Amino acid sequence: MIRLLNSKVTVRQRKNFAERCVANLKAGVSVFQSLRVLRRIIDLVPRTATRANIMTQTAIVEGLNEREHLLEMFFSDLRSYHDTAKAQLLPAEGMAVPDPDNAVVADGVGHLRQINTRFDFLYFVLRCSPLTISTEQALLLWDCLVADAISPAEVTATLGWLRKACRSQWQGFVGSTMFADGAAEALFTSRMIEGDHRCPMSKVGFECLRAFFVLVNEAEGRLKRVGASKDEVEVQVLPSELVGLQAVWRVALEAKDALVAKQAIGLLNALHNNLGQTVADKACEVQQTYLQVGVCTCGAWYDHGAREPHTSRPLRRLA
Repeated sequence: MIRLLNSKVTVRQRKNFAERCVANLKAGVSVFQSLRVLRRIIDLVPRTATRANIMTQTAIVEGLNEREHLLEMFFSDLRSYHDTAKAQLLPAEGMAVPDPDNAVVADGVGHLRQINTRFDFLYFVLRCSPLTISTEQALLLWDCLVADAISPAEVTATLGWLRKACRSQWQGFVGSTMFADGAAEALFTSRMIEGDHRCPMSKVGFECLRAFFVLVNEAEGRLKRVGASKDEVEVQVLPSELVGLQAVWRVALEAKDALVAKQAIGLLNALHNNLGQTVADKACEVQQTYLQVGVCTCGAWYDHGAREPHTSRPLRRLA
């Protein structure tokens, strides 16, 4: 089906195919294949208008969202599919499915592939249009696919997608993100660094945490990205004023993976050494505070580690 869409013979039928795909998404029928076909149809349209064709990918996506509420339908289906998958793969009573990632819930396709196909479609429509994820939708992603995840692989896929999404922007519009105003901050402050289902201290978990830490603080002017690749940060306020700093400390001290702890320590060092002009004259004060906090934190964790020796491993790295 998707190969046939490339043929000139099907050009006049693409609109009908697209309408059927949207109808399927709305009804929750054959969603996996419908999302793949719809993505391909949109992808066949030029990104920019030409004399021969004034229709663009952006215009199609915006039109679908305006007429059919595309994003709302997408997230409604995501919640419905995940509820169904959880009921089948993680029953309240009895044995759970041994391989939930490859278990089939709908459309003859394994669960994890269903999730990744939805992520692929969502990223595509956000990348080629000014549509953004609302706060409610961002929190739904976390609550369904991280806090209420069916498998560790589902969590990893979600964290990886969120990290990519917060570093991406609508094509050609520097400074824009895939999140509506306030959505990234709400996700970061109310889910990633607080509550019972915070960002896991895995490699992909910390990469996601770091990406949102930078995005949220940069949006408020507390730091800015510098360097040729924009991967380095320059702090514009006292480090203690950065939102989520304690979460970085937590990873540095508690992560079981030595490389993850090392990355967190590297970020802490950068945040206390790379000071912008607005706070450059307080460099000595910042360094003293950093050392004091480090010593006090290490002392507390040393006492804790003496009672539970396994917790002292990342502490030794910090010291």
